Amino acid sequence: MKKTNSKDGSHSRPLLMAHLIAGYPDLATSLEIAKALVEGGAQMLELQMPSSDPAADGPAIQAACTQALDRGLRLDHGFELAKRIVEATKVPLYIMAYACQIYARGIKRFVDDSSKAGAAGIIAPDLPVGEDEGLYAACAQSGLDCVPVIPITAPQKRVEEIMAAARPARWVYTALRAGITGSQTKLTSEAMALLEDIRQRGARTIAGFGISSKGQIELLAGHSDAVVAGTFFVRTIAKAQLEGEAPTTAVRIAAEKLLS
Repeated sequence: MKKTNSKDGSHSRPLLMAHLIAGYPDLATSLEIAKALVEGGAQMLELQMPSSDPAADGPAIQAACTQALDRGLRLDHGFELAKRIVEATKVPLYIMAYACQIYARGIKRFVDDSSKAGAAGIIAPDLPVGEDEGLYAACAQSGLDCVPVIPITAPQKRVEEIMAAARPARWVYTALRAGITGSQTKLTSEAMALLEDIRQRGARTIAGFGISSKGQIELLAGHSDAVVAGTFFVRTIAKAQLEGEAPTTAVRIAAEKLLS
């Protein structure tokens, strides 16, 4: 893990989890984008299965999901892509899907497909507390992480409920602000307190929702174990396409700048 300095001394810089959309801008290019993100310094990947109703996502990711679906991307294609990414990059890959997608496929089948693809775990941002329908247990049985998502607005009791339901949770995704992905996030004292609370419970944290700058990542040094950037990379891809540039080169450079 790279080092960075802070006012309190030298702290480990968080790992970068890069978020990409399966099939965006197309299936073949999304594989090359995954490779480019890792070349640029990403140590973890989050592969989102496109949904027609991505409730937690902002306009950029919604548009990317729509484009992938319009081009015929289906879950089977997404799992095959995940397998190829894992084989090519050799970094931990987490499959992100909404609860309705998981339930529709069937929990056992979804978990089995994730495991066969070589995924490290599953992230379901809208998984109801106490109503996971056995997803946590199925993941544990298959050796996968089922990463709970805790929003900054969660009261202490809800944090405890989520952590209890997910036990044992190796990683916890912390949404650093309320609302949808993509907007600029200010790192508040409440966000830092939530991260510290979760880490004291023995889990490692992934901080997300609006990470888009080197400065944000540096501020999280010593407070979060990883950060996830998604909309930042989706916008980078869209801009590259608009300007006739190679999206793979654009995301590699963007990742390098976040970590420089």
